[in-house]
Amino acid sequence: DSFCTGVLIAPDLVLTAAHCFREKHHQPALYFSTQIPSVVTAKDPHLIPIKHVLIHPDFNATALDALDQKIANLLELPDPPKAINDLALIFIDMAPPDSYEPVPLASLDTDLQNTKITTAGYGCLSTVCNEPSTRLRKVSMKWVRTISSKNFIVLASGGSKGACAGDSGGPDFLEGRQRLELLSIVGTGPAACEIGLSLDTLIAPYADWIKASSLVIRSQI
Repeated sequence: DSFCTGVLIAPDLVLTAAHCFREKHHQPALYFSTQIPSVVTAKDPHLIPIKHVLIHPDFNATALDALDQKIANLLELPDPPKAINDLALIFIDMAPPDSYEPVPLASLDTDLQNTKITTAGYGCLSTVCNEPSTRLRKVSMKWVRTISSKNFIVLASGGSKGACAGDSGGPDFLEGRQRLELLSIVGTGPAACEIGLSLDTLIAPYADWIKASSLVIRSQI
């Protein structure tokens, strides 16, 4: 994707999807706001410099492409044959705006069937889309099933439009507690956003990788 969503998980660290960085000829930029203007200038205070981008070493782009083709026109999502590890860490060069604070990771033993899940992102508002939304959109999702062996979770929007192009890497939050917790990030799904199904990447299984990688990268930059 040339346009993605992310989530702050530490004061200097944003988590998003690895496939957001497949277009190597584009210089990535990071914008912190709930509303994005049509024109962004270099002096915009919401534009945060990027220090480093770390793609998960086992990100399998070939497997992701094959999965995308397989599920493009389906109304139900099969279990993927393997983990894809579609994660990227973005280390930022300055503090985010004061209105932002890092979100903690949800634990693996959460009762997902009885917990409210909200997906947030700046993606398109329909399958036929010329550009992403300029405002943060939130959609209530329901847990369908967890594919623990592949680090995936299937979510459904219950009849409303689900995740769409541009929502990749966006957070799936657990709500109804004292604070939000990060369950997963948007990965892929059927080509028609109106179907409302999302095959997303669980984050808790990657907690050790995130912590270890963060320590290494921070010592180098």
